[in-house]
Amino acid sequence: MHNRGKAQCMEAIYPDVRTDSARPGPARVETLSCVSAYQFGWHITYPYADDVAPLAAAGTIIHITSWHDNTAANRYNRTRKTGSAEERGRSTR
Repeated sequence: MHNRGKAQCMEAIYPDVRTDSARPGPARVETLSCVSAYQFGWHITYPYADDVAPLAAAGTIIHITSWHDNTAANRYNRTRKTGSAEERGRSTR
């Protein structure tokens, strides 16, 4: 995320560890964090000690969904110009 970030959610998709499962797949999904009023300046890094145990079981998928506000209404949007890139003479390729 960066200064145009608006919201972000993180979920864990745990592996199917049931031996009686007829169809393999995720056993369960858990929302770990969901921030609706994201502020880009509130964190920098989260360093962990080398001997810290994993945060999730092996095979767990961490799924991140982020929303960005690229509009002129976002005061943190450094390119608060209106119109498309083509209208401003910039290439989109």
